[in-house]
Amino acid sequence: MAKNITSTLVLSVFGAILGMFYFGFNSGVVNAPEDSIRKFITDSHQSHYDVVITSDTQNIIYTLIVSAFVVGGMVGAMVGGTVAERLGRKRGLILSQVTGLVAGIIMAISKPLKAWEVLLAGRLIV
Repeated sequence: MAKNITSTLVLSVFGAILGMFYFGFNSGVVNAPEDSIRKFITDSHQSHYDVVITSDTQNIIYTLIVSAFVVGGMVGAMVGGTVAERLGRKRGLILSQVTGLVAGIIMAISKPLKAWEVLLAGRLIV
């Protein structure tokens, strides 16, 4: 039985498990730093638009950032079959991981850019 376990199989299983971890992590990652994200939204909005936002506007923007992940996931789920059909499952998984990496980089640069809009775009892509 151990002879049937190849490095390709191990990498494929690892990629699939990593995808599940990735989804769970991104679902819950915004809960702990909520106060920091809200402050970032307020500070970045003020630095870009020179306007102090209200608490209601801050809540709307925070809600958009949190829910963007779910919307992006829905779109990804709808096109996932087509991607797997056209590129194959292996390349589809690779594309998914690369997309997640790019989205992580986009979210990471949102702070130096002081732009909550970039954070929103990263959450949508991830």
